Amino acid sequence: ASTEVAAGAPLGLLCVQNGYVVSAPRWIQPSEEGVEIGALATGEGDITDVGDDVSARHANLVRDSGTWFVEDLSSTNGTVVVNGATSVCIQVEPGRSAQLNPGDELKLGESTTYAILFGAL
Repeated sequence: ASTEVAAGAPLGLLCVQNGYVVSAPRWIQPSEEGVEIGALATGEGDITDVGDDVSARHANLVRDSGTWFVEDLSSTNGTVVVNGATSVCIQVEPGRSAQLNPGDELKLGESTTYAILFGAL
C-alpha cells in the first residue's frame, strides 16, 4: 500500500495565458475517476473554463497505476503535451493518451494552456 500512497499525488492544472498565470491551480485528487476538459463537459469536477477553440468534450485526465495521462477525445483543434524538461512537443492523437509530468505544459487548441503540477502527499 505504501507504493500506492507515494504514487498518489494530486495533479494540478495552472492556467497560463501569454506567459502569465491567470488562476489558482485546479487540483485533481488521485481518487477521482478522471476529469474531462471541454466547453460542454458536464460531470462533477469537470473543467469548462476553456478558450473558444476547445471542443465540447476535448480531453480526459486519468490516472493509471500511479501515473497521470491526458487522452484526446477526438478534439477538433488538438491536444499537445510539451515536455517541461526537453521542450519536445507530443501531439496526442485522437483516442490516444500521453503521460503528464510536473513542469509539462498541456495545450488544448491554440487558446488554452495549463502548466502541470504535482501536489504534496
